Amino acid sequence: METAIVEIPMRVRIWKRGRQHLAVVRDEVVVEELMKYVGVRVRLVINHGGIELPIEAKPIIEREGNRTYILFTLPRRLNILWQGITEARAKVIIEKRGMGEA
Repeated sequence: METAIVEIPMRVRIWKRGRQHLAVVRDEVVVEELMKYVGVRVRLVINHGGIELPIEAKPIIEREGNRTYILFTLPRRLNILWQGITEARAKVIIEKRGMGEA
Protein backbone atom coordinates (compact mmCIF):
# COMPACT_ATOMS: atom_id res chain seq x y z
CA MET A 1 0.00 0.00 0.00
CA GLU A 2 1.35 3.40 -0.97
CA THR A 3 0.79 6.62 0.93
CA ALA A 4 0.84 9.98 -0.83
CA ILE A 5 1.20 13.11 1.26
CA VAL A 6 -0.42 16.37 0.16
CA GLU A 7 0.72 19.57 1.88
CA ILE A 8 -1.26 22.81 1.46
CA PRO A 9 0.40 26.00 2.82
CA MET A 10 -1.86 28.85 3.97
CA ARG A 11 -2.49 31.64 6.45
CA VAL A 12 -5.15 31.25 9.11
CA ARG A 13 -6.92 33.72 11.32
CA ILE A 14 -7.89 32.75 14.84
CA TRP A 15 -11.50 33.55 15.71
CA LYS A 16 -13.35 32.98 18.96
CA ARG A 17 -16.98 31.81 19.23
CA GLY A 18 -18.16 31.48 22.79
CA ARG A 19 -15.45 29.48 24.53
CA GLN A 20 -14.26 27.80 21.32
CA HIS A 21 -11.37 29.08 19.17
CA LEU A 22 -11.31 28.40 15.44
CA ALA A 23 -8.62 28.54 12.76
CA VAL A 24 -10.23 30.19 9.74
CA VAL A 25 -9.03 29.94 6.13
CA ARG A 26 -10.27 32.83 3.99
CA ASP A 27 -8.08 32.54 0.86
CA GLU A 28 -10.44 31.51 -1.97
CA VAL A 29 -7.92 29.27 -3.75
CA VAL A 30 -7.04 27.40 -0.56
CA VAL A 31 -10.72 27.14 0.44
CA GLU A 32 -11.51 25.59 -2.94
CA GLU A 33 -8.73 23.02 -2.52
CA LEU A 34 -9.77 22.17 1.06
CA MET A 35 -13.41 21.65 0.01
CA LYS A 36 -12.31 18.22 -1.29
CA TYR A 37 -11.42 17.20 2.26
CA VAL A 38 -14.45 18.46 4.23
CA GLY A 39 -15.36 15.81 6.79
CA VAL A 40 -12.01 14.01 6.38
CA ARG A 41 -9.56 14.02 9.29
CA VAL A 42 -6.42 15.98 8.34
CA ARG A 43 -3.45 17.42 10.22
CA LEU A 44 -3.47 21.20 10.60
CA VAL A 45 -0.02 22.51 11.58
CA ILE A 46 -0.01 26.08 12.91
CA ASN A 47 3.37 27.82 13.02
CA HIS A 48 3.57 30.27 15.92
CA GLY A 49 6.89 31.89 16.77
CA GLY A 50 8.84 29.17 14.98
CA ILE A 51 7.05 26.40 16.88
CA GLU A 52 4.82 24.03 14.92
CA LEU A 53 1.58 23.01 16.64
CA PRO A 54 0.05 19.91 14.96
CA ILE A 55 -3.70 19.45 15.38
CA GLU A 56 -5.83 16.58 14.10
CA ALA A 57 -9.02 18.16 12.75
CA LYS A 58 -11.77 17.99 10.13
CA PRO A 59 -12.36 20.98 7.84
CA ILE A 60 -15.81 22.54 8.28
CA ILE A 61 -17.53 24.75 5.68
CA GLU A 62 -18.84 28.15 6.80
CA ARG A 63 -20.76 30.45 4.48
CA GLU A 64 -21.30 34.12 5.23
CA GLY A 65 -23.04 36.09 2.50
CA ASN A 66 -21.29 35.23 -0.75
CA ARG A 67 -18.02 34.19 0.98
CA THR A 68 -17.06 30.65 1.89
CA TYR A 69 -14.57 29.90 4.65
CA ILE A 70 -13.02 26.72 5.98
CA LEU A 71 -12.93 26.38 9.78
CA PHE A 72 -10.92 24.09 12.02
CA THR A 73 -11.92 23.67 15.67
CA LEU A 74 -8.90 24.24 17.92
CA PRO A 75 -8.31 22.31 21.17
CA ARG A 76 -9.73 24.12 24.19
CA ARG A 77 -6.85 23.05 26.41
CA LEU A 78 -4.71 25.56 24.45
CA ASN A 79 -7.21 28.46 24.70
CA ILE A 80 -4.68 30.62 26.53
CA LEU A 81 -2.33 30.26 23.54
CA TRP A 82 -5.04 30.95 20.92
CA GLN A 83 -6.01 34.18 22.73
CA GLY A 84 -2.61 35.65 21.86
CA ILE A 85 -2.75 34.81 18.14
CA THR A 86 -4.78 36.67 15.53
CA GLU A 87 -3.09 35.36 12.37
CA ALA A 88 -0.51 32.65 11.70
CA ARG A 89 1.18 30.66 8.96
CA ALA A 90 -0.11 27.12 8.72
CA LYS A 91 -0.30 24.08 6.52
CA VAL A 92 -2.69 21.20 6.11
CA ILE A 93 -1.20 17.75 5.64
CA ILE A 94 -3.36 15.07 4.08
CA GLU A 95 -2.26 11.46 3.85
CA LYS A 96 -3.89 9.59 0.97
CA ARG A 97 -3.64 5.85 1.12
CA GLY A 98 -3.85 4.02 -2.19
CA MET A 99 -3.97 0.41 -3.17
CA GLY A 100 -0.65 -1.28 -3.77
CA GLU A 101 0.06 -4.06 -6.21
CA ALA A 102 -1.48 -7.40 -5.32
